[in-house]
Amino acid sequence: MKKKLVYWDSNPNDGRTLAFTRAGEAFCAEEHGLEFEYVPRRIEGYVEDVLAAWSEGGGPDVIDVWPHWVPRLSGPNGLMALDPWVDAWERKADYDPSHRRLSVSFDGSYRFLACDLFVQGTHYRRDLVAAAGLDEPRALDAAGAWTMDALARHARALHRPEEGVSGVSLRGGQGSELTVFNVMASAAGRPVFDGEGAPCFDDPAAVAALERYISLARPVSCCQAMPENDGYREFAWHFYEGRAAMMLHNDDGVKAAQERFLGRERYATARFPSVGARPRIALAGFGVGVHEGSPLRDAAARYALGFIEGYGRSLLESANALSPGGDPGVSCTPMRPWSRRRDPKVEPFREALENPDTFFDLPYDRPRFDEAVRDTIRPDIVRMLRGGMTARAACARWQRLRL
Repeated sequence: MKKKLVYWDSNPNDGRTLAFTRAGEAFCAEEHGLEFEYVPRRIEGYVEDVLAAWSEGGGPDVIDVWPHWVPRLSGPNGLMALDPWVDAWERKADYDPSHRRLSVSFDGSYRFLACDLFVQGTHYRRDLVAAAGLDEPRALDAAGAWTMDALARHARALHRPEEGVSGVSLRGGQGSELTVFNVMASAAGRPVFDGEGAPCFDDPAAVAALERYISLARPVSCCQAMPENDGYREFAWHFYEGRAAMMLHNDDGVKAAQERFLGRERYATARFPSVGARPRIALAGFGVGVHEGSPLRDAAARYALGFIEGYGRSLLESANALSPGGDPGVSCTPMRPWSRRRDPKVEPFREALENPDTFFDLPYDRPRFDEAVRDTIRPDIVRMLRGGMTARAACARWQRLRL
């Protein structure tokens, strides 16, 4: 019988690698000699690589799962329904409702379990904001004045290319659609897809907000040189390494990068820019799933539950190992009760996470949603950032999508 539990990570970094490896090895040490193998992979082509490995009778027992991947990863040789294990889970009542809601797949089953939610907000350099004589975004947020217009004004005032610092780091690669969806929803006060999966990109306020967002790149640039090419790794590290004054991104849970490069007093966060201080955030995140054909399926399912239970703790421990004495900022742990720490830098994310009106659903359960994002929405975002398409034209095109 196979004696190695294999986990593929689609988005490895120092913190995740350390946390996931330690957690996996600790689990396997209690499983009568079972070994753990952590395999870092690139997110580009990840789903295709997983499916190819499974079709050949091998590959990972446990994988990263993003909700829009579920339709492609399901099937007779795909993700296993975890319902029997979840039903018998002693800590099921402690599993946060938002994480649980994200985990329900197109067929009503738990094809994966969400371990992290992406609560987007504004990261900014406090020292650069002060030096420019600007109000802190946190103060503007508290006053209900942290809008996309305010972010644009700050970005232009903070743009110092001669000093190697851009006003804001923009995301143009994989995942850029989430920021765009949040920009539009936070301006319109409603989701970008309705409950039936029909597009709602024709709201004038939403279109105007997207135009303002794209204006950060074109025609007057106050961002990095080529934002259309930058996915998570590139655009986030512009900020982490001090090459950008602001970015719109989620609370990663581990703040080791900021601590290491910026110092804990030099950065802060505010909520996502919105109209009327009502940010609307697309329910997004990632989790873990188990291969239906794994010879270790029972152990893999129990590992998945343990992974969820210990996710926040594992990240905290790895953050401390990478940046001793730093602030890991875990605010999106899937298990209740929430961390009792109240760090002002991550408090806006926690407030958003604990507000039931913050999140809205995307039509992840519709197989054509992933196709629409990959083939239409994300390429159009690249075109807009390059100046080859207007926000109005993109929204008109997205409004015709049929999922």
